[in-house]
Amino acid sequence: MTQNNLRERIASKEIILMDGAMGSELMKHPEYAGNHPSELNINNPEIATAIHRAYVEAGAEMIITNTFDV
Repeated sequence: MTQNNLRERIASKEIILMDGAMGSELMKHPEYAGNHPSELNINNPEIATAIHRAYVEAGAEMIITNTFDV
């Protein structure tokens, strides 16, 4: 989705499906225990990738990054 396309869709009040609660999904993994969520991007990137992929497969058109401390 381009920036112009996004602006057009917002202006037309068209629904845009976004991803869901990343933190809740991360907490389901034992690797999350005692770690900062952003550390999983470095130590276990496949977890965040799988969560994002599942959201896309469920119909999400926009994905927000897993950056909790930025």
